Amino acid sequence: MSADGSIGGNLGKIPREALIDELVLTYDRADGTLKIGGKTCNLEVALDMCQRGVRFFETQLRMAAVAAVAQQRAEQERVREILAGARPAGRG
Repeated sequence: MSADGSIGGNLGKIPREALIDELVLTYDRADGTLKIGGKTCNLEVALDMCQRGVRFFETQLRMAAVAAVAQQRAEQERVREILAGARPAGRG
């Protein structure tokens, strides 16, 4: 990138801001409407951005689910340890 913020190479002197596509999704839960705005150079780019967004959110949800399961297992193990320590000696 040059000092003036433009990108060189095969793209010529294109300002960096001109290379940024923006897609804004707003979902209103009260009435169930989805508004789509922003600026992109074409439909394929917008659809690609949506697909990337879906993959990103799926990954986030899966990671949260894995963390919740790990937390649940750790709590179960702590309960087992407490119960094992509370049993009288000689009983099993």
